[in-house]
Amino acid sequence: MSALPPPSLERLRAGVDAVLVPRGFAPGQVGSDDRSGQMIWCAAADELAARFPALPTSREPEEGWSTRCTDVVLDVAVVDGHWLLTGVDLEEHRLDRALAHVGLSGPAREAAALVGSPVGDNASSLPALLTRLLDASMSGR
Repeated sequence: MSALPPPSLERLRAGVDAVLVPRGFAPGQVGSDDRSGQMIWCAAADELAARFPALPTSREPEEGWSTRCTDVVLDVAVVDGHWLLTGVDLEEHRLDRALAHVGLSGPAREAAALVGSPVGDNASSLPALLTRLLDASMSGR
């Protein structure tokens, strides 16, 4: 993986950082080569569950919270010369399903449509969807 990601990935990372970092996640880490990449944000699972109890990741595992973190993971790939978003997950839950889990069916459809779209087109829409997910998850279902 290269040390310097393409500018479109950096813009997307910065937009998502603006949403996730103030809500308890570490700044996004980007790794990419000339064909694919991944961005990861990590938060302490127990603290995230306390702040956002309606998230699908907020149930304490049988083994307890010790050393667990909750990750937001974005996967990207170059297709026909363009960087495309190929996946958005909250831990093991796709973003569209996480939004549906908290009762946001319209945003869930928007999130599903992001997969396969150009990275540059998502610099504002993805952070907005993550904001809606976290805002809706602040109170228990």
